[in-house]
Amino acid sequence: MNNTSKSIARTNYFEQTKTWTFRCLQFSIAVFVLYLVDLHEMQNGFNLLLVCIIPLLLFFIGLPVDDLALDQSGMHFIKRSLFSILNSTKTYPINSIKRVGFSSLSRAPSVFGLLVPAPGIYRLEFTFQDNSSKSEDVFIVKKDLLEIIAQFRSLQTSMN
Repeated sequence: MNNTSKSIARTNYFEQTKTWTFRCLQFSIAVFVLYLVDLHEMQNGFNLLLVCIIPLLLFFIGLPVDDLALDQSGMHFIKRSLFSILNSTKTYPINSIKRVGFSSLSRAPSVFGLLVPAPGIYRLEFTFQDNSSKSEDVFIVKKDLLEIIAQFRSLQTSMN
């Protein structure tokens, strides 16, 4: 969790080394699987690995990283990528939100997952003052999510 001067709370996974280490590991596994498929399944003279390595590299490098920020104006869902065309931010004003809740979309963690805080996919559900609702899926560490929601609720209480 990273706090900046204008943010009350903010994740900054995009700039963390572990995010890019995990991406490199995913890329390496994908290349290894392609190598095995190419080695055992493809005809002689066709190199699947050479055809697929550049698109795979662009995919793993360009895939947006989810960040979540909270400030006095609202909650911000930030998707950051090395390719600026894939960057986006959605903001939900605090005064328009009646309730916020979340649920996990990830499978249960393994024993190793219980020891190391790993990100999971969570769905945040917002209920607005007009009783409409909106949900956002975010890939985040549960501890960070709980901290942001707690600070959101205390900020919302202090504004009322």
